[in-house]
Amino acid sequence: MEGLRIDNSYGKLFVSLNNENFNFELLDISGKVLREFNTVKEVNISKTEYEQGIYLIRIQKEGALYTQRIAF
Repeated sequence: MEGLRIDNSYGKLFVSLNNENFNFELLDISGKVLREFNTVKEVNISKTEYEQGIYLIRIQKEGALYTQRIAF
């Protein structure tokens, strides 16, 4: 996804997409949705709210879907 920025450092997860609106989901490894944001320009999540482990992020914009594994 062109223009996608993901910063998973310093205790936070930051996601943006060229200052454009997108839908965002944070899922556990089994696929359960933990957080959901609709029509946002950026997402900031404190990783201290979650246990250490592997998570998935899902980003959707105009029919395009992007999924990535991340570690907290």
